[in-house]
Amino acid sequence: MTLLIVLTCNALYAQADKKYIRQGNRKYGKNNFSESEIAYRKAADTNKNYPDAVFNTGDALYKQNKFEDAGKQFLESANMNEDPEKKSAAMFNLGNSLLKANKLEESIEAYKGSLKLNPESPEAKYNLAYAQDLLKNNSSNNSSSSRTKRTRIIKKIRTRKIRRTRKMIKRTSRKTINRIRIRTSSRTSRPCRRTMLKEF
Repeated sequence: MTLLIVLTCNALYAQADKKYIRQGNRKYGKNNFSESEIAYRKAADTNKNYPDAVFNTGDALYKQNKFEDAGKQFLESANMNEDPEKKSAAMFNLGNSLLKANKLEESIEAYKGSLKLNPESPEAKYNLAYAQDLLKNNSSNNSSSSRTKRTRIIKKIRTRKIRRTRKMIKRTSRKTINRIRIRTSSRTSRPCRRTMLKEF
C-alpha cells in the first residue's frame, strides 16, 4: 500500500514538471523567452533531478542575452546528465554562452569537452576553430597595439632629446658668442662683428 502511494506521488511530480516544460516550450516558440524561463525554472523546482529543465532554462537565458547565467545552467545540466549526447549538447551550448561573453579560453575548453563526448559534431568542430581564431587574433592585436604604444613612446623620447640638445646648443652658442665678443672687444678697440652660428 505504501509503495503504491510513493509511486503515485512520483508520477504526479513527473506530470507537473512535464506540464511546465510544455508551457515553457510554447512560450519559447512564441519568442516569449522571459516567461519560458519562468516555466522552465518551475519545472526544475518541481523535480530537482531534471536536467532537461535546467538545459531549457539555459536556452531561454541565452535568448535573453544573459550569457553568463545561461552558461551556469548549461554547466549544471552537463553535470546532471548521464546521457553522453545530452551532455555534449550542454557542453556545446556552454561554449556558445562563454564565447558570447568573450571568455574565449573557457569556450574553447567547453567545445573540446563537447567533442570528447561527440567527436562527430561538425558544429562543435566549427565553433572550436572559430573561437581559436578569435583568440589568436586577439592576442596578435594586443601585441601589435603594445608595439605601436612602444613606438609612440620611443618617438616622444627622441623628440624630447632632440629638443633638449637644440636648447643646449642655443645656450652654448649664445655663451660662445658672448665670450667671443668679450675677447674681441677687449683686444681691439674696433667694434666686434657678431658671429652667428647656424641653428639646427
